[in-house]
Amino acid sequence: MKISIITGASSGIGRQMALLLDKTEGCDEIWLVSRQVGKLEECANLLSTKTRIIGFDLSLNSSICELEKMLKEQNPEIVSLVNAAGFGKAGSFRDIPLEAQMNMIDLNCKALMAITYICLPYMKCGSKVYEFASKAAFQPVPYMSTYGATKAFVLSFSRALNKELQRKGIRVIAVCPGWTKTNFFDRAMKDDTIKRYDKFYLPEDVANSAVRDMNRGKDISAYGLITKANKLASKLLPHKLVMGVWCKMQDK
Repeated sequence: MKISIITGASSGIGRQMALLLDKTEGCDEIWLVSRQVGKLEECANLLSTKTRIIGFDLSLNSSICELEKMLKEQNPEIVSLVNAAGFGKAGSFRDIPLEAQMNMIDLNCKALMAITYICLPYMKCGSKVYEFASKAAFQPVPYMSTYGATKAFVLSFSRALNKELQRKGIRVIAVCPGWTKTNFFDRAMKDDTIKRYDKFYLPEDVANSAVRDMNRGKDISAYGLITKANKLASKLLPHKLVMGVWCKMQDK
């Protein structure tokens, strides 16, 4: 049985990845993973491929263990893995509750790494892994310090793993979108700490770009001119300067 696994499939870019892979991968099943079972069911109704709805909180170790157990029982071939689950919090570091900070690390880093680990034994030459980072991965981000650090982990981890798996023909790409019109902001922005945004992109455009860049053999997908410019500036300019520009934009 050939499958695709998509975490964070209940909304946003994860949902768009499900819609896209439904048309392109030719899987027997798509496994949709999120805490929000109702929204997963809505997504499943839009797909032509048979779906399996998995209502897990991936920040919990028990959920990772249950997913690993399901894989051992089914013994599928994983054609695509999309790790799109994650969240962020904006604000002064001291003003964001410690529990929220730790949950960001648990979901954005630990769960992503663990799911990749347990899925790799079921992948073959030609399998693909989409690890969702952010343009925040390219430089330190004051007032989103923990979130930016988690995404820097994803970027570094993904690029290194892509190199490791090259000989096996398994490709890994770090997807680094800029500001995207999703419900990310409902959870992330509780005040006016972040006041200015350079540009908003559509989740379907980010998803299309990710698949296109994967097929081109890239290890980073950064959709949009402003996102690409941010990536380049963070490579060429001192991070102290880049952080200063960011803080000035936010009147900090």
